[in-house]
Amino acid sequence: MKRINLRGKIFGRLTVLKYVGGSYAKWSCRCVCGKGVYVRGDHLREGKSRSCGCLMQITSRAVGLRNKVHGHAGSGYRTGIYASWRAMKARAFSHVATNSYLYEEKGIGIDPLWIDFVEFFKAMSKGWFNGAALHRIDPWGAYSKGNCEWLNKSDHMKAHNQLKREGVYNGKQATEN
Repeated sequence: MKRINLRGKIFGRLTVLKYVGGSYAKWSCRCVCGKGVYVRGDHLREGKSRSCGCLMQITSRAVGLRNKVHGHAGSGYRTGIYASWRAMKARAFSHVATNSYLYEEKGIGIDPLWIDFVEFFKAMSKGWFNGAALHRIDPWGAYSKGNCEWLNKSDHMKAHNQLKREGVYNGKQATEN
């Protein structure tokens, strides 16, 4: 079978430089990004190889940016403020959470806008710091901009334990602001 001369032809981002040979009729090519690669001739002609691999990186990056909603969560990572938002939703909406009696069963909800992380972020990002805990000022009030603040974990636990000592969480009394 006669070899098809591909020298000088362009396939996608690859320009064929010279025939290299081998069992699969490989060609030396130069990608527009500058990298050199060896590619099978049939893969060039059939469109199976269109770059040195850089096209996949560019496409993946573009798809990732297109799917990016807020940039605070992704494959294998979450920002601290996003983790706080998720935990808040889990506490308020989970029937199986061990402490659901502290939230949903007592009617403690979330500002409807805060169901969307972007809205929560707009309202609460200004005071957030690494290691912050989302604290409800009025323990009987909903999670909302006027009733939430960021405390360090130590201060948050002190406030939480004080309310427990006062009997607030077992329904005997509510705090006044």
